[in-house]
Amino acid sequence: MNTFKYTLVIFGLIIFISGCEEFVDKQPLSQPTDANFYGSAGDAILAVNAAYDPLQWQYMHGIYDFLMGDVVSDDSEVGGEGPNAWPEVQAFEMFISNGEMGGLGEVWPTCYQGIYRCNLVIENFSGLSFTDEEPAGYPVRERVIAEARYLRAEYYFFLTKNFGDLVLVNYLLSSSEYIRPRVDKTIIWNLITGDLRKAIPHLPLKDEYSPNDLGRATKGAAQALLAKAYMFTSSYAKYNVFDGFTENWDSVKYFAQEVINSGQYSLDPVFANVANEPGEHGSGSIFEVNFWEGINTDWGNPNEGTTYMVYILSRALGGWGFNLPTQDFIDEFEPDDPRLWLTAMQPGDSIFNREVDPNGLFPTNTTGYYSRKYCPDPDIMSSLPSVSHGTINQRTMRYADILLIHAEAYNELGEAENAKISLNEVRERARMNHPDYPDQPGTVLPDVTTIDYDELKQAIWHERRVELGLEHHRFYDIVRQGRAGEIMRNHTVFLYGEETLPFVDGKHELFPIPQTVIDASNNVITQNPNW
Repeated sequence: MNTFKYTLVIFGLIIFISGCEEFVDKQPLSQPTDANFYGSAGDAILAVNAAYDPLQWQYMHGIYDFLMGDVVSDDSEVGGEGPNAWPEVQAFEMFISNGEMGGLGEVWPTCYQGIYRCNLVIENFSGLSFTDEEPAGYPVRERVIAEARYLRAEYYFFLTKNFGDLVLVNYLLSSSEYIRPRVDKTIIWNLITGDLRKAIPHLPLKDEYSPNDLGRATKGAAQALLAKAYMFTSSYAKYNVFDGFTENWDSVKYFAQEVINSGQYSLDPVFANVANEPGEHGSGSIFEVNFWEGINTDWGNPNEGTTYMVYILSRALGGWGFNLPTQDFIDEFEPDDPRLWLTAMQPGDSIFNREVDPNGLFPTNTTGYYSRKYCPDPDIMSSLPSVSHGTINQRTMRYADILLIHAEAYNELGEAENAKISLNEVRERARMNHPDYPDQPGTVLPDVTTIDYDELKQAIWHERRVELGLEHHRFYDIVRQGRAGEIMRNHTVFLYGEETLPFVDGKHELFPIPQTVIDASNNVITQNPNW
């Protein structure tokens, strides 16, 4: 366990935990909790550590990103032990959820808790002269402010792709400013890109951090998220998903190229590592959320460690059998693509020398498949203080993602040959994991050769689905591509005998604003269209 993973949790628990009653800020923010705190480089590092903490709470990357990114899409079904296993998430999947759904209401305050902590760092450490000696390397003041800007962009990115228009809180509010209306989503995306541009010059490269600081925001992470943000907004404009956006594929290409040119990243040759402990902070990981098993037992604090591991493990292996891959997703893989059996499992398969579902003991599996990504070794799970405190870090940005973003940008700019280079790099790593490679390198996942714009676009989108499958990207991808309605209306799922309702264009691209948020604002915060 690195020191950073430990201190961000401890400091977050001791210094900053409170109720987030107003959903956009905390206590009277014109006065720090401890007037003497903001004065040293050590204080700055502790403060920014706390800003990382909500990333791993269960209502963000702990579990909710798989519900909002996978289950709502055509890639997976909710699963569980039966028809009443998780009604809230079944409602998401069936497109009948609403702002009253319980856990959805926690996503909003979780992210705004993180935003508040970022604002604390940005405002309280700007312009200070530290009283202690700064460590060597990047000046601590500039670096921690840059980390906070990166994190603020992460929180807003997660919020706006789910809810659209948001409350803008980019400074510490006074008590009279707590009740604020939402602003147009274009303003939020401008804040995201602006924060990342300001952060990039002051963040170290990945190899400039010590091993104890792995998990901090890097220059490459900020460039990668910026490329992705521009890809989203450019896609929104191209496919008329939301009003007010303009295409900017040049910026997508530029910042993706910066990540590639940095020499800091490469595809892990072992695909199985991309979502398991051996690949943590490896060459293919650009940013990941550190999870720590904590000191609690049972469910004493669900915000320590990741609950996702126990959610997806098959019930025969001690898990709960959620996030079940669909047949439609399985069929997307090309013949002999080795990523298939490293992404999904079915009864009869074995993992960690144990059969996934011996003798079909759990017929409530509605698809016949289980997720293999982020699937823990049952022996490791049994050694944790609680099965609810898993330790596999969540990769929010992989190098493969950047290569495919790079390919998509080049294709949109009419540079098919360059697009194919990045696309085929991802495919080459995939086929290297086939047992027949290199004996038959041309027969498994051959290079894409087309230079036709539409054919190449479809090839890139296909590659995103199979390479990043069950890593919580799919729903957001098909929304930004303007084809969520078409895909989901053609993907009828009979969930325990009840047919899903049709996807409604202009409504289901976003989730409903939690009713608790609307109520707390005295209806100043409004509901999304058509909900």
